[in-house]
Amino acid sequence: MNSPQFLTWGSLRLAARAGASGWSLAVEQNEVPVWSLPQPAQAERGCLPRSVPFGSPYCSLENHPAGLGWIARARLTCEGSDLFFEDHWTLEGTVLKLFRSVTVRGNLEGGFLTRITWDRPLREPWPDLSLFVPGMLYGSLVDVAPGALGSRNWREQGVRVCRIREDRMAAPLLVADPADGNPLAVLNSSPDGTSTTEDLLDTSSQAPLVQSGLRLGSLTAEFDGSRLAVGFVYPGDEGEVTYTGDTFPGGQIRQWRGRFHPWVDGESQTYSVAFRFDFPPGISQQPAPAWRWAWNTLKPRLVPAELEEVRLSSLRLLANHLADFGPHRGIPLSMDATTGQTCEHKALFGFTGRNTDAAWFLLEGATDTRVPAADRERLREAGSAILNSFCTLRMNPPQAEGFDKEGQPYIWPYLGCTGIVYLRSLAEAGHSALRSWEIEKKAGRAHPCWRQWAEDLADF
Repeated sequence: MNSPQFLTWGSLRLAARAGASGWSLAVEQNEVPVWSLPQPAQAERGCLPRSVPFGSPYCSLENHPAGLGWIARARLTCEGSDLFFEDHWTLEGTVLKLFRSVTVRGNLEGGFLTRITWDRPLREPWPDLSLFVPGMLYGSLVDVAPGALGSRNWREQGVRVCRIREDRMAAPLLVADPADGNPLAVLNSSPDGTSTTEDLLDTSSQAPLVQSGLRLGSLTAEFDGSRLAVGFVYPGDEGEVTYTGDTFPGGQIRQWRGRFHPWVDGESQTYSVAFRFDFPPGISQQPAPAWRWAWNTLKPRLVPAELEEVRLSSLRLLANHLADFGPHRGIPLSMDATTGQTCEHKALFGFTGRNTDAAWFLLEGATDTRVPAADRERLREAGSAILNSFCTLRMNPPQAEGFDKEGQPYIWPYLGCTGIVYLRSLAEAGHSALRSWEIEKKAGRAHPCWRQWAEDLADF
């Protein structure tokens, strides 16, 4: 068929029109285009410097056998190798859905990603564009952190591409809300989220990562100086700003985190994306309808867990990682979850350190008759060792909040400030010491130094 085709809902319609080079798509309101897709089959090469996106109209379009929708196909050729696209477009109520499959024929260096991005003219300044991403961006609200990916601050500094991995989001949803109306909401309606060890460990390398096992996507809003492009990218490439991995309180860097699939014969992609064009202007400022749509589409569910088993496993984990700090004993501040190696060989109380809190929990676990007897004794010994060590620190005035590797008193330099012990840390340490003292007193074991330590804190 070569005549224009339409899928209509309310005052909106998706129009497919055949031109000299193939089929293009556009969403029209009252027959006027508001978002365009001149080249629905879109891709990028995975190489440095960044490749320019390339694309093609569909070479064929036919009615979908299931009813309201189309099946469209395209072929992208690059240096003698091909990407074959098959896109299934369907309309369900007010939601336009795309199911895409891509197959590679031939081999090329550098990998590839595919994308589906709608574009339109942007009449307001790019930094003024309101974007909504659950848990990250909330329109033009001033409380959005300047360092947040996609923030006004970054765009004012010249960032033109706000491409954000979906595993950073509370839901894989992006809403672009132009000042002149016709917002667009993009949702990965069937997220996988699978990653690889190399992807998880890489936090700063500028070299693109090319792997088949990357099964997460990115949502993107991009500006080329006159037009806005909004959509979905697969796999989860990220830039122009990404995180180093150290996100407290910063960690954002202006750099690309390239993620691509290998351009090898037989490689394939499949993903589903849902679009809504019917949200009212200003949706980014009052986004409840958008995130509720995401919730109702994804239907997140609780995964039942045996809580007592989780609790016992956590207590055993704490006791297993009790370590020596000179003459003292404690639990290291941080460990690498993938290797088990200690990252910060310091033992601290209070916020993040949690040694005195851990001692309280260990001693509480030691009184639980559901815990095996051998575990109970080990938990009591570990909790007591921690508190006996920390009670050697003078607390009126506070000497330190823990120990370094050699067992010397140590204060963590929070946010670059040295020699400061925060009231929260002191209060939590005293509270957990008193709780521990109460537990042991009920068991007939006296620890007057624990109580005195907490009283010294209170006196201070």
